[in-house]
Amino acid sequence: QIRKMADHVLFVEKGSVVRSKAVDKAFSNTSRSEKFQLLGKIMQIRTEDAFRIASVLIGKDIKEVVITGEEQYEIGDQVIVTTQATTPS
Repeated sequence: QIRKMADHVLFVEKGSVVRSKAVDKAFSNTSRSEKFQLLGKIMQIRTEDAFRIASVLIGKDIKEVVITGEEQYEIGDQVIVTTQATTPS
């Protein structure tokens, strides 16, 4: 999914950019697995069974994210979505 949302990837460690790569090169090493943080905006929040689900606009795409924890979010809030990206072998 990240490949569709960006053309460049910044790798950050301890708050500093340590490298920058084109998306195709960032995912070309099959032995790596990275965590990515994506800035998004909450567009909708709904409840299904025991779960709260947010529709988050990230770039031009809307992704559904399960809200964890007790923090209260509202439509329009800016959020950081963290995901583990792996390259299939």
